[in-house]
Amino acid sequence: MPSRKRSRTPPAAPAPAPAAPVPGPASAPAPSLRETFARRHFIAGGLVVLASIPALLAAVWDAPMNSNAVAVPAVILLTVGALIFDREQWIAESRRQMLLTLGFGALAAATAPAAPLGLLLPTLLAAVLEFKRGWGAASALVLGSGVAYALFGVEPSTSYPYVLGMAWPALGAHVMRRQALAGSGHAETAVLGRGRW
Repeated sequence: MPSRKRSRTPPAAPAPAPAAPVPGPASAPAPSLRETFARRHFIAGGLVVLASIPALLAAVWDAPMNSNAVAVPAVILLTVGALIFDREQWIAESRRQMLLTLGFGALAAATAPAAPLGLLLPTLLAAVLEFKRGWGAASALVLGSGVAYALFGVEPSTSYPYVLGMAWPALGAHVMRRQALAGSGHAETAVLGRGRW
């Protein structure tokens, strides 16, 4: 009698192993401060901070800021620091920088009677130009407003807080621009679009 073989159900196929995640492109490490800023930028930042000390002391001791003997060197240090930050622009586009300085000087003089709120216009304009286009607006604003106030006979102790207050946003925009461009491969003359705000 023929033997009957019990029919067996074939074993189930093993479930496919889950697909390994595809490794994405490794994000490049953020550039260090030494790669983003040169030594002269740290020197310029130190000069700007040094020029700001009389204004910082005003919260507890307003005598230094009200003295021309303190305000004049502070404005000079602020101007030198801003010029060091914007050195490339003055070398590459000296004519444009001079026109920008004259324009900011006229704008600062026109809005000075409404100080301090009136100075928001040149301050915002300088910050936008500095961040978006890197036009050396900080040094142009400091030079232009300083010369304009001197021509109008404004005491340095009076103009010092205005010049300092207008310079800080533009200098901050310069630092932010350098950080935004760091590691991007764009040149210093690149125009930053809306996506980089």
